[in-house]
Amino acid sequence: MIITRLAATNLLKHARLVLSHVPDGLIAVSGPNESGKTSVVEAICFALFGRTFSRGPERIGQIIRWGESSCSVELEFKGVGDSSYTVKRSLDARGTHAAALHRTGKEVPMATGPQAVNDEIVKVCGFDFPQYLDSVYLAQLEISQRHSQSETIKAIAGTAELEAVVGELGAEIRGETQNIAEIDDEITQLDHQIAALGLRDDAVGRLETERTHANEQIDKMQTEIDGLQKASVDAHDAGVELQRAGNRLARTGLAAPISEWRQRVDAVARSVETIQAACQAVEMDSPLRSGGGLTFHLDDMQERLAAFDRLGEPARVCRAQLGDLLGERTGEPRGGPKQLPLPKQQGRFRRQLAGNRTAAMLLTLLVVAGVLLSAVDWSGWWLLSELPDSESGKTLSEWLAKYVAWLGVSDAASLKRAALIVTGITVLLLFLLWQVRARVAVARARLAKSGTQLMRVRGEAALLDNLDRTPLPELMSGLEKLDSPELRDVVQEFRNDAGTVFVEKQSHADYQRKLTKLLGRSANDLGELRDALAVKVGGIDRDMEEQRAHVDKIERDIADELGRREQASRMQGLIDDAKAKREAHAGRIRVRELAAELVRDTCRSVYRRFNRVLSSYTADVMPKMTEGRYRQLQVDDDLQVRVFSAEKNGFAELNELSSGTQRQILLAVRLAMSKALVDGAQQGRQYLIMDEPFAFFDRGRIRGTINALPRVDKNITQIWIIDQEFESSDLFDLRIECAPDSDELHLAAP
Repeated sequence: MIITRLAATNLLKHARLVLSHVPDGLIAVSGPNESGKTSVVEAICFALFGRTFSRGPERIGQIIRWGESSCSVELEFKGVGDSSYTVKRSLDARGTHAAALHRTGKEVPMATGPQAVNDEIVKVCGFDFPQYLDSVYLAQLEISQRHSQSETIKAIAGTAELEAVVGELGAEIRGETQNIAEIDDEITQLDHQIAALGLRDDAVGRLETERTHANEQIDKMQTEIDGLQKASVDAHDAGVELQRAGNRLARTGLAAPISEWRQRVDAVARSVETIQAACQAVEMDSPLRSGGGLTFHLDDMQERLAAFDRLGEPARVCRAQLGDLLGERTGEPRGGPKQLPLPKQQGRFRRQLAGNRTAAMLLTLLVVAGVLLSAVDWSGWWLLSELPDSESGKTLSEWLAKYVAWLGVSDAASLKRAALIVTGITVLLLFLLWQVRARVAVARARLAKSGTQLMRVRGEAALLDNLDRTPLPELMSGLEKLDSPELRDVVQEFRNDAGTVFVEKQSHADYQRKLTKLLGRSANDLGELRDALAVKVGGIDRDMEEQRAHVDKIERDIADELGRREQASRMQGLIDDAKAKREAHAGRIRVRELAAELVRDTCRSVYRRFNRVLSSYTADVMPKMTEGRYRQLQVDDDLQVRVFSAEKNGFAELNELSSGTQRQILLAVRLAMSKALVDGAQQGRQYLIMDEPFAFFDRGRIRGTINALPRVDKNITQIWIIDQEFESSDLFDLRIECAPDSDELHLAAP
């Protein structure tokens, strides 16, 4: 960048400072002490960075001129590509700091605010404040104090980020090491805590075995209680069902079929069986269990019902015979071809009746036709015989001759013969009709008789098919009417013996009253049974509660042991996690140590290359500064400078040279660093500020150095030199004189 204009108000020494149309080349700023020379370059520094090299941010308020409340500065310069920029800053006594950066002539700022302007200045100028101090602003300092330029050198060499990475890696390594130490302490504490728990390896197994045995006993007791309770519930339900089913059985009348008797007896028997099972659960002797009373009565009733089954075989034989009559069997009827099945007989009679009816209808039609034809023939004969000359007679005679002469009927005699023939045929047809109608009557009678017989056989078959569903008195009467002596004998035997209570009124009533009494007794037996079940359940329940209390104690012991084990497991898990974390931290340390070493190697390589470049730049600058006396110079990795001495025929340390020569060589090195910064930033033309650079220089060295400065580098085109006085003004493109007794400095265009 190149400065073209500077204006400031109430800044340090100057109440007003204006430098307009600042040219390229050498610019001298001279004056005695306290005249404001340094204020000029500090105004430039404040304009660019909002601070000065002599006052940090915490003391920046000291740049306001004594007695004033604020100060301001405006700086115009050419930056990248010779573009012109204007930066403005102001500061008041309260610390309010304002800043703006414009392209010169543009109203809209590129950036506003101190930090934003500082960031943008780096972009348009190519350096920040530390680099500015080390390379653009050159004070007469010794480069052997390498810390004063180290950050700038890093920036120029491109290792600032790498050095920052090394520093971060070192900090991370220290942090990881501290983490490992903390983890080791944590692991030690956890080991002590685990040991203090005093765990026993076989404790849980022993307790679990004891608990398993106790739970098995409880399960057995609970199973027994469940069985007893179920038996009690079943007995109660069975008792209710027994009374209900027993009452239904006791109310069963004579009209009930055998199937209903069996269903009701079975329902009562099932209830009794359920109650008997409950009696076995408590080993209780009860009439319901021993077979007396109601059980005996039910057994007797089931035996009587079983006697009914003896009707089965003769009933099946009789039913088969009826099936033959009904045509239910295929092939010949039982006993040979003696009689067709009734349905087939009916079919034959229906066909006979239908044929005779058809014949009768046909004969009736023929008789009617014969009667009509006879009447016609006899009328025609009479007309031709009695009235032949009448109009009707003539018409008839003509019609006969014309239409029926071929039949031989053409006159009264032939017509009479035809009438006699037709009359005879009609009489014959009447005789045949009488015979056919007689056959129709016979067929109708046979059909009616077979229908009646079929209905009777079907009724008997239905009775045999519904033995279990027909009321017993009705069934007995029906079976006794069947044409089966064997079946009648079995029925009679059942009626007089086992079946008496089912068909005989008085026996039935006595039998049912006995059942009612037995049902009443069973209710009392059932109550005793349920009381016995409840007593047994209570005893088992007390034993089970004692066992449960024992299990609860075991559970607490197991829970306590497992709690300690879980606590130990958690601690061991924490130890494992801590070890894993420790290994992870150790791994990160190894990675960072390797990375740091690689980065340091890279930095050393970069520094060696930079030192070679710096040596090359210094070798180019130094002859110009020393009028060719020193041409070769070495800069080692630690930025220590050595110069080739012809007198010693080798490289000499700086402390082996005179003080003036040392400063001249060091100035050459500083200029080489500035040249390196300019080339590295690639920002185009650049200015330098040299603050009293000629301390310990004699007049010859000063003149030679000033003459050599414009030839240091083609890109360093504006050099500000500050000194108390200069021997001649001819060497400078602009001369700025500062007076100690003036607070204004105004330099307009020439």
